[in-house]
Amino acid sequence: MTQHTSKPTAKQFGQRRRKEPMSEEGAGAPPNIPPENVEKKRNDYNRVVRQARLISIILDNVDFDIKPEAVAADKASIKRNISSDAQLVSFDSEDGSCFAKIVWKVDVHHNRKKIVKCKASYVVMYDNIKECPNEVVNIFVENVARPATYAFFRALYAHLDWSAGLASPPLPVVRYLPKV
Repeated sequence: MTQHTSKPTAKQFGQRRRKEPMSEEGAGAPPNIPPENVEKKRNDYNRVVRQARLISIILDNVDFDIKPEAVAADKASIKRNISSDAQLVSFDSEDGSCFAKIVWKVDVHHNRKKIVKCKASYVVMYDNIKECPNEVVNIFVENVARPATYAFFRALYAHLDWSAGLASPPLPVVRYLPKV
């Protein structure tokens, strides 16, 4: 499983990671993005993180499919993949409302055959996000709203797994580490 980041990456702020040294005038930003724009985007993001209020996380849809061979599958030979997608659905910078849809998916494979699928989508609502560019709100949704839903999905999957009699190990605790 890939680790997710809770802090915005340099790429999200219009910066590129470089191995070679950069000139002083281009330090911290590619030549086509002025460093002051990158700094403004960081300040906007930090302001959104401080001011945003979580209104609600709502389970929108669940799709759980299990093949009969999943119950008898050898636990040592199964592979589980976890993925997620975060999408900004609606944002009004005047009233500060933000709606995002977060989709989590687990696929369990046994001998390259998918034997279990669990997909759940959540609607996440925030307010108090005013006068902020859409690009920064998208970064906020990716780095804040998506991790906020993972605990709910992890609990849902554990319940469905137990109900189906799979007895698979719990989903991992995801660590959101900054990319340095």
